[in-house]
Amino acid sequence: MHASTRVEHAFEVAIVSRNAKTVEALRSYLHAANVGVHPIEEIGTCARRSRTHAFVIFPDDYRWESVVAAIADLDVAHPKALPVLVTAQPKRFEALVDRERVVIIARPAWGWTILDAIRAHVATTNGDKLER
Repeated sequence: MHASTRVEHAFEVAIVSRNAKTVEALRSYLHAANVGVHPIEEIGTCARRSRTHAFVIFPDDYRWESVVAAIADLDVAHPKALPVLVTAQPKRFEALVDRERVVIIARPAWGWTILDAIRAHVATTNGDKLER
């Protein structure tokens, strides 16, 4: 009989990107920091993801309309989860989002910049309750 071992992560994050190298690099960094990571390739499906504290979205990988719709969907489906937009065009997104609700990080970005933003969010919200 094999005992199953379940790793308890500090919190859960979805990475929304079409770039496999981007996903793998950030996933590796976050895993090393004890963060559960769930990659999502199609931005239109990210709001379906449950049990997530933050959604790290690389919006430059998608059409503008898809990003706008995904942010609106996340606001409804996951009001406590933090959307983090990592983009080469931060000014383009500043007018789109509520800066109190969405974090915009200029690309290129270091993993710790993304992680620090998520940790700050988890610390100020009820971090032990996952957004379903």
